[in-house]
Amino acid sequence: MRFLAIAAILISTSANASITEAGRGMLFGHDHSFAVTAKTGWILDNESAVGQGLHMVFYLTGKTWTNSPVIIYGRAVSTKDAANPKQQIEQTVREFKSNGSPSYSSVAQSPVTLPNGQKGELYYFSGDQWDGTNRWPDHG
Repeated sequence: MRFLAIAAILISTSANASITEAGRGMLFGHDHSFAVTAKTGWILDNESAVGQGLHMVFYLTGKTWTNSPVIIYGRAVSTKDAANPKQQIEQTVREFKSNGSPSYSSVAQSPVTLPNGQKGELYYFSGDQWDGTNRWPDHG
């Protein structure tokens, strides 16, 4: 009987999307899966940029997807489309340039050391057509 009660509770529980400071989430598809947690002071938002094909975006607490001066988004790319981070960075810059941001560029930053000791590459992107303001005005 205890098992049936737990099963009934689980079946009746539903998950809702939310826009949450220091929120947690998972980005997954047919060949990838990774979990993320927004740091304190950052919002994890899985609603505002779905129209742009972004199911995981981050911005500063007190701001929105459309008005934050700094944004981060997660997007998975198959290794058949970009075999390494350098190729992905180059592809992203090309895409932005061909879609209305001719001054778009990236600059490598100092790497970060992850808890397991591995190094993570960081890049700063700038020069998009929105210049950090009024980003995708039809969403957000």
